[in-house]
Order: sequence, then structure tokens, then C-alpha cells
Amino acid sequence: MDRMGGSVINCIPQHRYLFDTLLLLQMSILLICCQNAEPDQPYQLNEETLQAGERLFKRHCASCHGIKEGVIGPPLGGITEIFAPEVLIDLIKEPEKVMGEMALRSKILQKKYSSVMPVFYELEKELIVNVFAYVHHQSQVQDVKPLIVDTTSFAQLILQPAPPVQQSTICLKLEDQLTFPHQPEQPPDKGLATLRSHPAILGALLISDQMGKIYLVEGRKKSLFLDLEAIVPDFIFSPGIGTGLGSFDLHPGFLQNGLIYTTHAEKYLGKPALNDGDFPDSIGVGLQWVLSEWQVASDLRYARNDRREVLRLNTPTTAHGVQDISFVPDLPPQDADYGNLYLGVGDGGCNNIRMPELADTKFSLLGSILRIDPRGKNGRNGRYGIPSGNPFLEDEDKSVYKELWAYGFRNPHRICWDRLQGNRMIVADIGEANVEEINIVERGRHYGWSHLEGNMGVDTKKDKKVVFEVSNHIRRQYHPPLGQFSHRDGKAISGGFVYQGELKDLKGKYIFGDIVTGKVFYMHMDAELQDSTIYELSIHDQGSLTTFAEITGSTRVHLRIGYDRFAGDLFFMTKGDATLRKVIDTYVTNELWTPP
Repeated sequence: MDRMGGSVINCIPQHRYLFDTLLLLQMSILLICCQNAEPDQPYQLNEETLQAGERLFKRHCASCHGIKEGVIGPPLGGITEIFAPEVLIDLIKEPEKVMGEMALRSKILQKKYSSVMPVFYELEKELIVNVFAYVHHQSQVQDVKPLIVDTTSFAQLILQPAPPVQQSTICLKLEDQLTFPHQPEQPPDKGLATLRSHPAILGALLISDQMGKIYLVEGRKKSLFLDLEAIVPDFIFSPGIGTGLGSFDLHPGFLQNGLIYTTHAEKYLGKPALNDGDFPDSIGVGLQWVLSEWQVASDLRYARNDRREVLRLNTPTTAHGVQDISFVPDLPPQDADYGNLYLGVGDGGCNNIRMPELADTKFSLLGSILRIDPRGKNGRNGRYGIPSGNPFLEDEDKSVYKELWAYGFRNPHRICWDRLQGNRMIVADIGEANVEEINIVERGRHYGWSHLEGNMGVDTKKDKKVVFEVSNHIRRQYHPPLGQFSHRDGKAISGGFVYQGELKDLKGKYIFGDIVTGKVFYMHMDAELQDSTIYELSIHDQGSLTTFAEITGSTRVHLRIGYDRFAGDLFFMTKGDATLRKVIDTYVTNELWTPP
């Protein structure tokens, strides 16, 4: 998902609400199994209604739910066999009232899918009915029955799979910097995503959103640096929470060569990709991710409208694509890693369709960290290079991907470099429904997915929402996470940065957060990595202690974190209100935030 991970989007605009609501509607199905009297044909299954419902379903719902199979949320097939239309509408309008009466089944499914059902008073009845008409029709065509819940699995679901987060006494004082535009009728999960320092303009930032735009920010002013949507014909930002403009980074020689790199999603039109043939014909290709090189103008304030395609790769679904790309910062040109680009590639949703074998291996690009030289020529398509030192470069098996640096990831959301400790690589990996991970990534290592989630076992073919204890012998086959937190403390990790600025309370700490709840955490990052404890920071805004959920007025904050490595400034971006905030100070407090 950006879920990211296993959570539900919960923010405006209203059209997105409907499909997030469906997650717990499907849960609620199982809680009233006695209401299984099949209603008379309640939906108008004419071509116009079904086409309208299908468009809405595919655009906003298919990335989270299937008819037969669950994705981030459970399958929706059969929902109309149990609830009459008016009951479904009531569940959307007054979920707390309905769900408050539910018992064990509700608890199981809420835990299993790590979701919260929002309240949507403003939804139009016609939108709801159109979607349910489509779901009803597809359930009949595909002969799908309602989901069945195994209540005996509850004991596994209440495991505490990771140590609890500890409350810190450090409080961050924030200041609003800038608000960004958001396209009408588009979900906020396509908002602010990546922040980079501009090396040529003191204090300037480059900030992207998933709709395809990169902005140049100078103080409180912004200008358009690059607009992929206007240039790339097949650029898409839906379906899929993680589609659109994935990430970008500047070549370390940017001041001399003016090169910037981006990743974006495109609909599949049969263009050749590096991993053509890796998926069976029965699965096909969900979409393609493309790495591009852009040349900026001579004043370095905007990118020119031409690009060089470096590579493209296929994913079997619209989930978990290329979440981040990153050069190691501030290396001298003579360093062996200078100019090498690292790409965080998700598992492509292959575990969502119960085909983990499509990732989790040296014979796949999915679920990996790649390391390439975008200016080289010895790669598979001749438009990039494979650097010396890659762990599988000398493997005689031609089927092994020599681009791999490490593998065994579900959704490597953000990459950062601990420059205080020799550019140690830190990757935040979004979990499924139980554990979020912080990994120190080393050459050639396997990081566990889809066999482990954190330190717990998982069988993604059987039920990827359930984790269980495994032996130390099994754990030792994979590189363990440095830090982890369970879904009792958050829902989907938002990767961050090791702070090196002037605020002493933060110095040397890895600052990261949670996408959904907006909580902000830190870990100590000393040379020995002896402390795996995660601490939660407090937030101070507009004169008082608060939270990002309170600031943005949303139960899904869409938190992203940025860092200006030249100025040493830490920033937070929240997609729901499209606002950039800067940490201007810290102080120590024993007071905890309490809801008003």
C-alpha cells in the first residue's frame, strides 16, 4: 500500500472514502452471517451502471481489494449476498454504531487487516450503489462466495510480534513552511512524497508529489521544476496507492552535468522490460516502472522536456513498485561507489496473489535493492552499467540478476545513508499486517520476506496477515532487522534520516515515522548498533502539544520525512493537508499529549 503496508486510506476527497470503507464492510459481512437471506435483484445491472461502477472500482479500489482475492484488504466478492443495499449504506454512514455491536469476528478482522473504518456522512448514494452493482455482478460472474473467518486464529493474531515503542521526553517544535496544490477529485495519497536538497541554491529544496510534479522551493516560494504527467504519454498515478512519480534523486555530479533521475509508473503497453518472461502468462503484467534521466537547464532551476530512458521493469500487480532511489551522498569522484544508483524495488504485490516465488530470489528483480551505474553501458539493455562489487556479478548462472545488491524485501519504502558511520545504508521496509522494519542493508544479504515479517514467521500462500513464532535456526537464515515495531504502535513505516544538524537532542539519531498514524520515532545509531529500542517523539505545534493526526484532522496522516543535508534541517510532509513543516527546535518535556 503505500499501503503502504496493510492499512486503509482515510482522507479526502470523498470518492476515495468509499473504497476505504469497503474494507471493514467486508469484515462486517462475517459478523452477521445469520442475515443471509438473499435479496431480490436490488441493483440495476445495466451497461451504464456497471461501467460506472467498474471505473470507480478499478481507479480507487482494485489496488486494495479484489473480487476473489484480498490485496491490502480482504476480497469483496459476495458482499451483496449478505447485506441489502440500505444496510451497506447505513454501514458507510454510521460505521461506529454498527461496528460497536460486533463481537469476536469484528475484532479478528480489524486486527488481521490493521484497519479503522471512517465515517462518511457526505457520500452520495449513487456512488455507493454503482460500486456495489459492479461487485454484485462480478461476484455472480466469477461465482464468488463471501469470505469465511476462522475464529480459531484469534490467539495468533493477538501475539505481540515486536517490542513496544518507548515514550521519549524529547519534543519537536514545528513551523509551517508551505502548502502545495492538490488536484481536485484526486486522493491525498498521491500528494507529497520526496524531498531533496538543491546543491546549487543555498537553502533551496526539490519536493515531488506522486501526481508527477517536482517543485523548486526557495523559502516560502515554489516554482515548477519538472512535470512528468505533462511530458510522459503513458504516465499513470492510479490504480495503486504507490503509483505515479515514485522518487527522484540528483546525480552526485549535478553541478557539473545537471543530471536528475526519476522513477514513475506506466500502464503496460508491451514495451520491453528487463524482467520480461519472469511472470506466467496467467498472471501477466500489472504495470511497468521506468527509471529516466533528465537534463536540467543551464541555471539548474528546471528540467528540460526531454529524457533518456534508463530501464523499465514489470510488476505483476499495481502494488509495491519502485518506492525510492538514492545515490550515496557527498562521495569524492574517486570513490568506487560514486555515481552508483540504488533502487528500492517492492515485491510487486506477488504475495497478494499468493505467488511469492515471483520475488524472494536472485532470479527476480522484485523485492530487492538494486545497484546500477546509470551512466554505464554493460547492463541488460545497454543503457546502464552493472558496477564492480555487486555481489552476484561473477555468478556464472546467466539467469541471476547481477543488478541485485540485497533482496528479501516487501516494500522498501525509503533508503538513507548514515554519513556519521561511513555511509551505512538504512532501509525502511513496510510490513504486511503485523511488523514494520528498519534494516541495515549489507551486500548480498537476504532480509526475510516472504518467509519472515520482522522476526516472526509468515506463510504468505496460506494467510499473509497472520504471523507465528519460528525457531532461531530459521531466523538465522536471513538478516534480521535492526529495529521493528508492531501494528499496535503504528501501521506503515515512513522512512527517515540520520540527523546531523544543530539540534543536540536529535544528533546522531535516525528519525522516522509512521505513514498512517503520523507518529514520529527515533533510534540511536551509534557505531556498534547495540540499542534496537524505538522511541516516540512528541510534537509541538501552534503553541501546544499535539499530534499530526490532530494537526491534519485525519486518522490517516500520510506522513513523509525530508532532510536538507546542506542546512541540516528536518522536515515533515503530510499529504492530507499538502503542507511542509520544519523542525525549528526541540525541548524536553514530561507532559504527554491528550486529546482535547
